[in-house]
Amino acid sequence: MPLTKLDLGNLGTLDERIVLAFDTAVRTAVMDCDDRPGDKSPRIVTLEFKITPVVGEQGLCDGAEGEFQIKTKVPARKSKTYSFSTNRKGHLIFSSTSPDNVDQTTFDDVNPNSGEVER
Repeated sequence: MPLTKLDLGNLGTLDERIVLAFDTAVRTAVMDCDDRPGDKSPRIVTLEFKITPVVGEQGLCDGAEGEFQIKTKVPARKSKTYSFSTNRKGHLIFSSTSPDNVDQTTFDDVNPNSGEVER
């Protein structure tokens, strides 16, 4: 195979897996846009190429080594906000019948003997 100058057009000739990984990262970002169109944050796909000199015995650059990294950054997935109470044991307590309001009680929370709400 002849010596070839590296450029984006022939990156797949060097290693098709780099191009496939980039395509997969783009697909992941696009699918996240489709899944969460209301999140207007950008999805970022980065092709990073690290070049490290190879130093010869004379202390001169005899060539280089290169490594590619493909990175995808999508916005973090966030849940809605839930209401909790705390206790002195360090526990978070929530209402399974009303996760938005820990103070919301049901008849199941009332002690039938005392008539008091039990937490």
